[in-house]
Amino acid sequence: MSRWIHPEPARFNGGAVNSYIFYAHDDHAVNHQNEKRFYAALKRNGIAAKLIEFKHGGHGFGLGLKGTDSTGWPKACAAWLKKERFLPVR
Repeated sequence: MSRWIHPEPARFNGGAVNSYIFYAHDDHAVNHQNEKRFYAALKRNGIAAKLIEFKHGGHGFGLGLKGTDSTGWPKACAAWLKKERFLPVR
């Protein structure tokens, strides 16, 4: 399978939203430079963003692949959402 990478940096016209981006290092269906470039562009434009790489989970691991570190993403995401005040802190 081709690991396509977008040739140009991400550009925003005011429509970008705060983003929590995560992926598994062992996901061979995509080129992870895309996530990294998107994250960098968000930060350059002052948009709240978090990027997390899990070691294992493959492609499309949903709420996490049992027995891998990818199961931690929902809890980590909730913590980020609270830190950024998108969710109430209890």
